[in-house]
Amino acid sequence: SRHYSNMQQKTDLSKYLNTARNADYVVGIDPDCEKSGYAMIDKRNGTMTLASYTFVELIRHLKELRDGFDGIRPWVVVVEAGYLEAQAQHHYFGENPRIAARVGIQVGRNHETARKIIEICKDEGIPGEERAPLRKMWKGRDGKITAEEFNALSGYTKRTSQDVRDAALLAWVSAGDNTD
Repeated sequence: SRHYSNMQQKTDLSKYLNTARNADYVVGIDPDCEKSGYAMIDKRNGTMTLASYTFVELIRHLKELRDGFDGIRPWVVVVEAGYLEAQAQHHYFGENPRIAARVGIQVGRNHETARKIIEICKDEGIPGEERAPLRKMWKGRDGKITAEEFNALSGYTKRTSQDVRDAALLAWVSAGDNTD
């Protein structure tokens, strides 16, 4: 796990935000061991693409984007990295030990999925960044954004999973929206 001083963390975050804010395309990924949430914002025309992908589908798609952009268009992949949060599992403390263990295993699997996505991005020449989870400030369980809140915010009318909504928020904030 990484330990940053506040000054270094602010410097790293500022550098990262400039990368995403200067990109034409910002891809947000909320990693999950089953299906990861995916959102791509095309800042040139103001469109958003949402999907959920298995790990293999996601990597295949990112490679297709890399090959399609071919260094012509600036883009960045932003992966939610829960392991950057110092107290990542504090809200499970005190629950039934079996439930806490099961949740802990699931969280660990999701963290490893994030690490692998970043590792593959680096290896494949895909511009990837990790980012600590956004502050939970919504009406849903554990402060997560609800479908109703997401639809009101985005104008999107189709069904979305929590992972897809989280990926979209990550992409919006990274692209320069001030909803953080």
